[in-house]
Amino acid sequence: MDTVMHVKFSKYSSVGFVELYVNGNKILGPTYRNTINPDATDCGWAVINNYRAIGYMDTYTLYHDEFKVGTSYSAVAP
Repeated sequence: MDTVMHVKFSKYSSVGFVELYVNGNKILGPTYRNTINPDATDCGWAVINNYRAIGYMDTYTLYHDEFKVGTSYSAVAP
């Protein structure tokens, strides 16, 4: 599975957005939202995190391969 996330960082929900592509198909977005802390003075950040809700698996293993940051979809497309 190849995923690409397009995020425009902004403290304003009318400007910031998120788009998500899976295997080249857009499945979300653009969803407009506040993408950074409204009190932040920087331009945003990117991080890989893994979350799970209470009641999910006790343990699991997840592998990440390639984390790219670019200025266009073609620059980061799988």
